[in-house]
Amino acid sequence: MRIGSVQYADLLLDHSEWVPPLKENGFAVLHSERFFEVSGQESWTRTMKLAERMRDKFPPAWRTESIRQHSPETILDFIEPCHLMPADEVRERWRDDCPYGFEMDLSSILFDGARPVGVFLMRRVQDMLCVDVRMVQTWNRLLNSLGNVALLYHTAVRAEPAKSGIFRLQFRGGEIEHRETANLALRMGGIELPSRHIFSRTL
Repeated sequence: MRIGSVQYADLLLDHSEWVPPLKENGFAVLHSERFFEVSGQESWTRTMKLAERMRDKFPPAWRTESIRQHSPETILDFIEPCHLMPADEVRERWRDDCPYGFEMDLSSILFDGARPVGVFLMRRVQDMLCVDVRMVQTWNRLLNSLGNVALLYHTAVRAEPAKSGIFRLQFRGGEIEHRETANLALRMGGIELPSRHIFSRTL
């Protein structure tokens, strides 16, 4: 078996000290991701108001459940098209004893009956929730927006900033694909941070 390429494991900023030596050794940018930071308090306040206003519009078959109640296989096929995280990494971070794993109670799945239609996977880093996967996919654009509200509300009712000490949310999304993440973060009053890149070299 021949290996076609090798990748540097971490996402790197343009000014990272690793970028020059990687380029000198034949590595080039394979994939770029955009990052956005949102005030936790602003997000919480906005989410609570939206959820209250939209409560009667949620389909009756919808419900959100913490990922603690499910295995990663529940959502792997659903999130595969977003290309934000390989399946093995999702499984690793889903473990309750993983030191850099997902927040098991704050991360959630949105179900329409028995079918997942939304996923919100995040890790806590000090006073920040880092959202690794956020995806809603229904047949209707309005329902997609309601799905985002439902997932955000699931987290908000369990992580009020003053009580939880969570004061920032960080979203990520592919620079080309999954642009909805950027739109959501900016609508929430977020600011865009410098992009980060995956470097690869063809063998």
